[in-house]
Amino acid sequence: MGEGGKDMTRETLHDVSKELIAWLRERSDEEVRTLLANMKEYHGFPKTRLPEDVISSLLKAHRLLPKKMQIELVRVPTDLSHKAHKHMRARAFISILGRKEHLSELKSEEGFAYIGLWLKVKSGDMFDVLPGTVHTFAAKLGMGFEFLSVQTPPIENGVNDDFELVPIDRCPFL
Repeated sequence: MGEGGKDMTRETLHDVSKELIAWLRERSDEEVRTLLANMKEYHGFPKTRLPEDVISSLLKAHRLLPKKMQIELVRVPTDLSHKAHKHMRARAFISILGRKEHLSELKSEEGFAYIGLWLKVKSGDMFDVLPGTVHTFAAKLGMGFEFLSVQTPPIENGVNDDFELVPIDRCPFL
C-alpha cells in the first residue's frame, strides 16, 4: 500500500480530489449543508472532515492508507492574510469548490490564494501545495468560499501539528 508523504504523486492527489469532488456533486444540497454544519476552527480556518466510510473506500481503491491522509472541506470566510502558514512535512492538493458541489460559485474577483504570490481564484481551480510552501486564502467581504484539501501526511497528528504561521503582506486585491 502507498504511504503518502513525499512520494505521493501530484497525479494521485489529483485523482483522489476529482473522485471526492464527484462524490460531493452526487450529494444533495441538504447533505452538503449538513457536512458544513459540523465545521470546527483550526488556526482561523473553519473545516470539517468528510465521512470516514467515504474516505476509507476511496483510499482503499487507490491502495492508500487512510492514516497517512487528511481530507477536509475548508471555508474561507474572509481575508485570512494574517493566517499565512506552511507545512514542513505535508503536501496539500487544494480544489476550489462551487455551485456544482452545492456551494456558492466563486468568481475570480471574489477569492484569492497566496501560494508564494497572490492569485485570483475561482471555482474549479486546483493547486498542489508542496511542503514548505507559504500559503493562505482570502475572500472579499461577504464572498466566502470553500475548498477541498487532500493532505499527506496529515497536518494534524495529535502530537506536533505540521502548521507554522508565516507573516506576509495583506492581500492586495481586497
